[in-house]
Amino acid sequence: DDVDISEGMMKVFMDKSETFSMEDKMLQLLENVDLSELKSLGVTGGEPFMTRKFQDLMELINRKANPEKMFFWLNTNASIFPKQKMIDLLSQFGMVDLRLSNESVGKLSEYIRNGSKWNDFDTNAKKWLEASAGTGIKVQCQATHNVWSINQVNDFYNWAKSTGIDIFDSEAFTPIYANVSAVLNKDQLKECYDQLESMPESKTKNYVRKMLNKGQSQDRHEKALNEFKS
Repeated sequence: DDVDISEGMMKVFMDKSETFSMEDKMLQLLENVDLSELKSLGVTGGEPFMTRKFQDLMELINRKANPEKMFFWLNTNASIFPKQKMIDLLSQFGMVDLRLSNESVGKLSEYIRNGSKWNDFDTNAKKWLEASAGTGIKVQCQATHNVWSINQVNDFYNWAKSTGIDIFDSEAFTPIYANVSAVLNKDQLKECYDQLESMPESKTKNYVRKMLNKGQSQDRHEKALNEFKS
């Protein structure tokens, strides 16, 4: 359903029935591969915990590799919280970099990440912190700062600090109409910078400060602004 509004950002290579077959082929392939020396694994989305064969993949990795010696990078939008079996499988890894994708709170979060529910995200983020205690699972929010969230970064920082969750800062480089330094003019960037000064010194503040200080060409700004308006 998202394909029409995502034109230019993604391309669909197979239909639903073909993805079923591809997932089975992937598992069959891995069954015949020596994974004993596998050191790292990354699953960055869509949403892994909605993937039909994701638990099968995790069980295969746990069976054929040495997860206690592995690094696992996993992105999730925290819209759902997995069953205990999945938590147990993840806990077998030596290190899990679990990144919850979000950069804003409340209604703004639901606007930017269309279809999400802030209360679900908030609840599941806290569940992840609780479930990760005493394991190799490191929970943090990957905040992709963008034109819609940048002037309310303080609210997100305060939520993360009060929740006890770390922030992994990143920036929306593409599409260009979401890029802060490309879309906003100098006065708007300064306004965001001034708001930022009320935030305590932190990695997030330093990251966003550098982001707001980036230079821009007039041609790039006009292109980004026109795409944003359209």
